[in-house]
Amino acid sequence: HMGNPTQHDGYDVGGHSFNMQFESHDGTNYTLIGVCAPCHSRYGESGVTKFDDWAPRDIDGDGTIEGVQTEFDDLHAELGALLSGVINSSTGLFKSVKITRLQAAAAYNYAIFKEDRSRGVHNPKYFEGLLKSSIAYLTANPITLP
Repeated sequence: HMGNPTQHDGYDVGGHSFNMQFESHDGTNYTLIGVCAPCHSRYGESGVTKFDDWAPRDIDGDGTIEGVQTEFDDLHAELGALLSGVINSSTGLFKSVKITRLQAAAAYNYAIFKEDRSRGVHNPKYFEGLLKSSIAYLTANPITLP
C-alpha cells in the first residue's frame, strides 16, 4: 500500500495515504494496481487494469459474476437496507437508537466495511463472511424501532 509516490503523479495515492486509487478533481484516475501484482498474482493477470476487473465468483449470490468490488458493494447495500432504520439517510451516520447487542454488531460490521475503503479487495474472505453473517442475522432478527 505504501507504493513509491515519486514514481507517479501526486501524493493522494501510495505513500502514507494508504490509498490504492484516487480520482483527482480534473477527473484523472490514479491507481497503484501494479504494486499489488508481486504479492497478489491475480492483479498481474492480462487485462486487469483496475481493482474491480478481477472477479472470482458470484459473491453476492445474484446469479451474475461482476467485478469483485461490485459484488461487495451489492452485499454492503443489502446490509445497509437492513440497517436503514438506524442510519441517517442524509448524513450516512448512525442514529442514536436502542437496538440489541448483536444488531449493533451488524451495524459495526457495516461501518468496518465502509471505512476500510478497499470495497472488499483487501481481505475478501473476511469481508464476505462479515457481511453475509450480518445479513443473515438481521434477516432473522430485524430491527424494529418504535
